[in-house]
Amino acid sequence: NGAQFHDVGGGLNGDVTRLHIYNGELYACGRFTMAGSIQVGGIAKWNGTQWQSVCPYFANNGISDFVVINNNLYLLLNSFVIKPKISCLIC
Repeated sequence: NGAQFHDVGGGLNGDVTRLHIYNGELYACGRFTMAGSIQVGGIAKWNGTQWQSVCPYFANNGISDFVVINNNLYLLLNSFVIKPKISCLIC
């Protein structure tokens, strides 16, 4: 609201290492397993109404960072760069 911080959709249950807007949605990554009441495993997106799981294949591995290159979202996981498959709803 411009004056104070508020959680988004119930918040996240751990540390957030990076936030990024991608295709009009807020992506968060870090060392967390829940976004609101949704199990997410280290990366989640907020669509303006609710949290959604992004890529269940990396559950509990802790996505430490991500970057957009040529309109593709890449994840950094344990020092390896991974371009998730389309089924992960990122590319």
